[in-house]
Amino acid sequence: MFGTNHIIDHNDIDREVKSIVKKTKKKANDMRHEGNKKIAVKVEIAVWTNYVYDEYEAMWRAMLESADEDRVLGFIPASVSAIDKLEKVTMSTSDLIGGSTSTGGDSCTICLEDLEIDSEVAPMPCSHIFHPSCIVKWLEMNNVCPLCRCKLSDV
Repeated sequence: MFGTNHIIDHNDIDREVKSIVKKTKKKANDMRHEGNKKIAVKVEIAVWTNYVYDEYEAMWRAMLESADEDRVLGFIPASVSAIDKLEKVTMSTSDLIGGSTSTGGDSCTICLEDLEIDSEVAPMPCSHIFHPSCIVKWLEMNNVCPLCRCKLSDV
């Protein structure tokens, strides 16, 4: 048999169970030929598994837990009218940090993707800029800037 504290593939367990059943049937046949009508069989199988989940599942679980914490902490979503008033502008080189001509380092801090020149962005009243779809989703859950916590209605 396998003993204790061994890592065993499920196929090995299946083979072992089939072997036990086969031996039990043979023993039962032998005993029946000897005139015995009953046979007692006791089989104990204990299986412990380590569940390893992928990174996506871990991130999803963390997001759900974070959403639960948000509700507990009492985060207040921005009003629909405040979200609708958010300006959407075309990203230009003057919007970039230090006036650089490439987006090197400028990214939407919500999705972490680069903010592209000539793409549409949504600046918050505090001047932080985001992809419009990202900041709208954020504001539907929380009425503050994700970077500086400036309330949307305060400015």
